[in-house]
Amino acid sequence: MSKSIDNGGERGGRQDADEMRHGTLAEARDGARDTATAGRIPHGRAAEAGRRRPDTAAVPELLQLAGGLRAGAARDISQRTGVAEADVYGVGSFFHLLARPDVDVRVCTGLSCQLRGADALLAAAKERGWSVEGCSCLAACDRPTPILIGREMHYDFDAATLAAHVGPHTTLPLTAAELAAPSAAVPAAIERAACGVIAMAEDSVFELDREPSFAAAAFERAASIGSASLFDEIERSGLQGRGGAG
Repeated sequence: MSKSIDNGGERGGRQDADEMRHGTLAEARDGARDTATAGRIPHGRAAEAGRRRPDTAAVPELLQLAGGLRAGAARDISQRTGVAEADVYGVGSFFHLLARPDVDVRVCTGLSCQLRGADALLAAAKERGWSVEGCSCLAACDRPTPILIGREMHYDFDAATLAAHVGPHTTLPLTAAELAAPSAAVPAAIERAACGVIAMAEDSVFELDREPSFAAAAFERAASIGSASLFDEIERSGLQGRGGAG
């Protein structure tokens, strides 16, 4: 009997050893597989589950809480929401309600205005001691460079004519009476039309909120002249950017 017990013990010992060996080999294989796939990019549903979706809806509120585009705000919001820093800047600089409240003058630094000396105009305004900042676009590419003073738009500015337009005044806010022609001051909410500035509200189409809208008139004209003529007209105008250039 003792011999059979010894044989059973030997078999049990060998079985335990085999299980340990197989377990160790399995762990080694799993570890090697994990190491081999660690640097691979996940695909399909696994990639979608692991990817954080940008929270674009939170950007305006976070900008408002930050007091506008202060130093480092765009970077911080980008890291919190996953939205590209350039897109955060675009939101904060385009919409005046999200801009810094302590800025008196905003100078358009869009593409068309850059080509017409917006940087020099911005520097000249700062030299006057104004609280000024650049913004991405004021939708007036046909009359560069526009500036926004409070809620009023003023057109056709550059560094050379700034002093002539404004005269000796160095304090803000300015009024329309303090600005000489050809600059025109109009409320920012009704200043633009796709085919040029329309002086009389009666010439436009009104939206339900009673704010004039020129979209219908512009669409009718575009449809009447045809796509080829429309492209030719845009090319001849020399417009670039979002302010009427399409």
